[in-house]
Amino acid sequence: MAEDTSLRDFILGYCQQVGGLVEPPAYGVYDVLLPDEVAAHWGIGSLQRFNFDPALTTPLPLDDGRESVSSPSARKEGGAMPVTTLYYGHPLVETIVFELRQRPANTRLFINPPRLEKPGLRELVEKTFTFSNARPEAGHIQRNRLYHYTCFNFKVSLVSDEKREMVVSIWMHLQGGYSLPPAGIQSRASLESNHAYPELMASPPAWRAGAESGENPFTPEVLTDLLDRARVALLDEIAPTLESARKRSQHFLELDRARLENYYAGLQRDLEIRLSKAEDERQPALKSKLSALHDERQSKLADAEHKYRLRLDVELINLAIIAQPKIEIDVEIKKRGLRIVRPAAWDPVRHILEPLVCDVCGRPGEGMTLCESGHLAHSACLAPQCTDCKRAFCKLCSEKVHTCVVCDTPVCVQSLMVCKTCGRETCQKHRDLCHAADGQPQRITVPPPAPAEQAAPLPAKTEIPKAEDNEYPKKPGKTKTPAVRKPARPYLVRLPKAVTAQRIQVEIEVERAEVRAFALSKEREIAVRIWELTGNGINATCTCEKGWRCDANGRIVRPADAEHIEAQLMRLIRALANEYSVPEKKISFLRMATGHFIENRSLILGSAWKNPATLAAAQASFDRRSSPPAETDQE
Repeated sequence: MAEDTSLRDFILGYCQQVGGLVEPPAYGVYDVLLPDEVAAHWGIGSLQRFNFDPALTTPLPLDDGRESVSSPSARKEGGAMPVTTLYYGHPLVETIVFELRQRPANTRLFINPPRLEKPGLRELVEKTFTFSNARPEAGHIQRNRLYHYTCFNFKVSLVSDEKREMVVSIWMHLQGGYSLPPAGIQSRASLESNHAYPELMASPPAWRAGAESGENPFTPEVLTDLLDRARVALLDEIAPTLESARKRSQHFLELDRARLENYYAGLQRDLEIRLSKAEDERQPALKSKLSALHDERQSKLADAEHKYRLRLDVELINLAIIAQPKIEIDVEIKKRGLRIVRPAAWDPVRHILEPLVCDVCGRPGEGMTLCESGHLAHSACLAPQCTDCKRAFCKLCSEKVHTCVVCDTPVCVQSLMVCKTCGRETCQKHRDLCHAADGQPQRITVPPPAPAEQAAPLPAKTEIPKAEDNEYPKKPGKTKTPAVRKPARPYLVRLPKAVTAQRIQVEIEVERAEVRAFALSKEREIAVRIWELTGNGINATCTCEKGWRCDANGRIVRPADAEHIEAQLMRLIRALANEYSVPEKKISFLRMATGHFIENRSLILGSAWKNPATLAAAQASFDRRSSPPAETDQE
């Protein structure tokens, strides 16, 4: 059999790595001279003689001509040093292994693109980036900057009645602060150990709140915050595995509970029968056994719950930092008196223009809105729009959007009317109704728009009647035919053209209880409807062509229990599809995981929707609400 040299190479290689000297072997024994501080840390002498073959018993010549044996029990004779035989489990080997485990094998790699140039980048930026209420304008200066990807390798352990371990890699964009799938990087780029552009400066992390423009991306604070975001992305990545493990543990727990209940119920029946037939002097002993049986059953049930309780252990193994040069250009986003500047990066390896990042959720996206405070936000990350001035604020600026006490519509601080008498806040339309009802606000509910009446259908082949004075005179010799009055053309009511969509795209959030549905026509958003589980129920927010007349906007629905919540949300989605004449087969579902969407065949809600305590609290709050009236979704 071939000799196992893994332990020998491991020990001797590490001794050389810490600064030791290793002499060529003589009779299978290696002389090793270690640095004094390393030897003191390991608790051994600086000069060591190591042997890795326990079966070696060849006598070794000593300095004075005598012979010694290579064994752990060799004694020091005449100034000669004994030989230490190392094997798996030896204290010195375990010390080295423990020391190496405390040093993660971090690395730094490079992606070197062949050239750093992109003609027409300015026109591409202005064509690619679109905003609902602002206009982008790219700068004229392009600069080459160093961007970085970080790969966090986590060891994930799922522990219940059995232990399951796996290694999960999470890739993060260091300058953007968001997670991204590694397939696009690894399939197009080759990782190298040498840096072809050492003169380039690193681009600062743009997602750091309150950070300076030139902040070093490799400070402990930046990497710590990035690690926190990577942990959140890790939970999204393993969410299906966690749900599967939870269901399995719950299934086996219920089986064990049923088995234990059946077993102890039988023992209890036997004791109760014996107790009913026992004499007086034996009843105390039987009652004591019955009490002990009850305590034992509770203890066994508690042990079963502890056995099948799912525990998640996450340990960071190591970190890889991958540097890549990119072309950076400033983009000025401006609208009426407001302008912000954001850097945009062109990736010369993947040949894409990297998207801008939402300031609210920290995720990249397109078609964002410029907040009045200078934030970029997705449509789902916006606060309710002001009913008077139509200004847009994001959720970070939600304190600038108040509510009218009369009609409950959102009003921003610029358009808010504060009564000098009662101090209440109203919109401009209801400025005199804040204390009109005996000192209390007069409640006004904006009714939904009444549907227009349809006109009666036209009769077939109806012609425009001719006036009597325009009739032709009767020709001589012909019998006069009495004129027949044609029916008058009915008055037509012009109806608004019905808006239809081609498909419905549903996006499901995993971190929070939120579902977004987009009505799309030729990839253009016609309507966006968002359902969010709040403390008062399922709150619906809609942005569509109806505007404030939309019946679904602001509607509150009583949530169902955890088993029927998915069916309830699916009914709301079908109602939106019927509203825009979209068949159910044209409804697609996307689930957010690790910063990107994964397509699902059906609606699968996250755990935030199925928390029994949260649902019970929302149901109780919904039932207590009396003003304004809410609606209940029923089958």
